[in-house]
Amino acid sequence: MMTRIMRTRDAAISAARRYCAEHYPNAKLVLLCGSWARGTAHGDSDIDIVVLNPGMSELVFEGA
Repeated sequence: MMTRIMRTRDAAISAARRYCAEHYPNAKLVLLCGSWARGTAHGDSDIDIVVLNPGMSELVFEGA
């Protein structure tokens, strides 16, 4: 049985996948971090990811 938080987690992962596909199409690795990875996220939690993208020449921090 799928709980509400599981559905929300799946939606967060889907959103991260869409974001990475659009902004980092050549990424070799994407890691889910923070509260979503720990399983402690709430509906208003942000999605923290680390992207390994060989095409990037510098470290970039983005936030929303």
